[in-house]
Amino acid sequence: MRWGIFRMAADGSAQAAVIDDGEINSRPAWSPDGARIHFHRTPAIGAPFNIWSIRPDGSGLQPTIWPPPAGYDNEYPVSER
Repeated sequence: MRWGIFRMAADGSAQAAVIDDGEINSRPAWSPDGARIHFHRTPAIGAPFNIWSIRPDGSGLQPTIWPPPAGYDNEYPVSER
């Protein structure tokens, strides 16, 4: 299973990977200004997710929230991995 984040035109054409590096990258959301994509990221099944961001061209990968705040809800049950 692939856990990359891809961008494309509204009609589904021009698909391109933003990040597809073998890590688990999920739940992408655009920043309000469209300059970055924020998403859940974890290096391995069973490890906690953290919030990261990246530019739409795939550059500038960086953690956004590290460590996650107390009480952070992973929102992704282990049984579905």
